Amino acid sequence: MKLFCGHIECKWTHNDRLELIYFRQKYGDELFYAINDAGEINARRYDSPTLPPDMYKRVDFYLTTCGKTATLFLLKWAWRLDKS
Repeated sequence: MKLFCGHIECKWTHNDRLELIYFRQKYGDELFYAINDAGEINARRYDSPTLPPDMYKRVDFYLTTCGKTATLFLLKWAWRLDKS
């Protein structure tokens, strides 16, 4: 199961590690650690819709997990996840 967890906008020059730091700053340590415990975090990158797309990107973060783990994660953290 693939669950949308949130998004950030940053420069195209920022690497994967820095993107995770920005995500952690925006959504908090507890949620970040819960995502890592529940499964694998994946990112999808594309041009920013609100900032100049030649310099900025939007990064969507997804949790990839299955079965009981996904259900328990949603029961505990659904209120903290982005809806869009």
